[in-house]
Amino acid sequence: DNMYDIFKKYFWLIILVAIPAIGLWNFQTSPGFWFDEGILAQAAKNIAERGIYGIQVAPNQFYADNFWITTSYSLIFPVALFIKIFGASIWAVRSASLLYLTFFALVSYFFIKKLYGFKIAVLSSLLLATFSPLYGNGKAVLGEVPGLFWLISGALAYLTYQDKKERKFLFFSALFWGIGASTKPYYLLFGLSVLFILAFLRLTRKSVDLKTIILFLVIFSLPVFLWFYLSFDFSSWYKFQETLFFFLNSYGASSFEPLKNLLRFATESTPIHFTFLIVFILAALFAQKGGWRNINSAVAGFLIFIFVSFLWYLKTPGWYRYFFSIHVLAILFFPASLTAVAERIGDFFQKEKIVKTLGEAIIGALIIFQAGFLVINYNQFYNDSPLRLKEYAEKNISENSSVFIVNLPEVAFLLNYENLYQYIFINENLAIKSDIKEHSTDYIIAGSSDDKFILENKNLINLEYVLEQRIDHYAVYKKNIRKIF
Repeated sequence: DNMYDIFKKYFWLIILVAIPAIGLWNFQTSPGFWFDEGILAQAAKNIAERGIYGIQVAPNQFYADNFWITTSYSLIFPVALFIKIFGASIWAVRSASLLYLTFFALVSYFFIKKLYGFKIAVLSSLLLATFSPLYGNGKAVLGEVPGLFWLISGALAYLTYQDKKERKFLFFSALFWGIGASTKPYYLLFGLSVLFILAFLRLTRKSVDLKTIILFLVIFSLPVFLWFYLSFDFSSWYKFQETLFFFLNSYGASSFEPLKNLLRFATESTPIHFTFLIVFILAALFAQKGGWRNINSAVAGFLIFIFVSFLWYLKTPGWYRYFFSIHVLAILFFPASLTAVAERIGDFFQKEKIVKTLGEAIIGALIIFQAGFLVINYNQFYNDSPLRLKEYAEKNISENSSVFIVNLPEVAFLLNYENLYQYIFINENLAIKSDIKEHSTDYIIAGSSDDKFILENKNLINLEYVLEQRIDHYAVYKKNIRKIF
């Protein structure tokens, strides 16, 4: 009993140690530092070093129309702070993400514990800690986990308000949910959950007056409006529209295949894992005592968010990252849901103990399966080529050389050249580039040979440059003086 009490009291410390320990394994290279991270890291770097929120496209020239940077200040500002303290490196920028990841796991534990008790919270935490994509998305400089951290923190504050009936906790939940909703465009969908929770409060708790609800909405809106202010271009109606359409379709998809995406949940392993979890979560709505009417309004808010985000996912190109957030939420609610279903079945067949043990065995088996998968596949997306390219450049490209980087924002972040030019292709309608029409730089660093820019400028590269080095898919071209003269 004494050991159990100690375990119960200090389990949160295990989370605080285990999550960073797993995350720090091949910290810079697994997954490899990539395109999206490069954009966010550059935005943070320019804030830290120059006080400019934007991307460098030429020496002392910045593209500061930031509507296309769809992850907000809630990640970029902390990353900028880490760069300011530790300098610009993968270690620095990913440390900010790892901190978010660790505290997300921690608040999730306290949130589930407050809802369902210690035992269920431990099972949820173990399922979360062994979920492989959590580290791929969580330690990379991406907005998904920071957004979840703020949403769960808001829910924890809301549960505290339900317990203590102190309005300050309700306003804390409004602030945290507002920051969460403003982390990425699709997190704005959580606004629907917030409206549901407010309607629930107004209808069930007459003590929550209209003044409180208006103040709640004002507090919730402030972080969202700050994000709009930093991201949207209000200079003209056309620019405003451009931002809005980009937010709705940032991946530049010309056609949508909702049926194809829907079928993934019955044919592909990661979506099937999500389907398995969600089936029990939906079954638990009716299986638990008192049925769906007994569900906590915070949980109902998350279920609304899961449903709406799922519909949003169907219109995307179908990358798993686009439903990662709701997959993680499903993991958090799964142990409590399976337990509720098991209890109902046990009651029906009058075999409570056997069925409950069976339910716990299923959760345990899933944790073991996930842990095995995590260990075996941890380095699935290992890539050290950005670091090897940085090392090559530092040895072979002099500091005063001019370098043009084609569609490799992760490389532009790692290389510290004053005479740096950059071109980033986002989609068919948007490319981030310099006003300077022609680059006659000493070096061109480009990606794979089928890159759009390389194809369009084949003659320039073939005539004026010579391939000096290839590092995996990176190609370093050097200006060929002899060919010019």
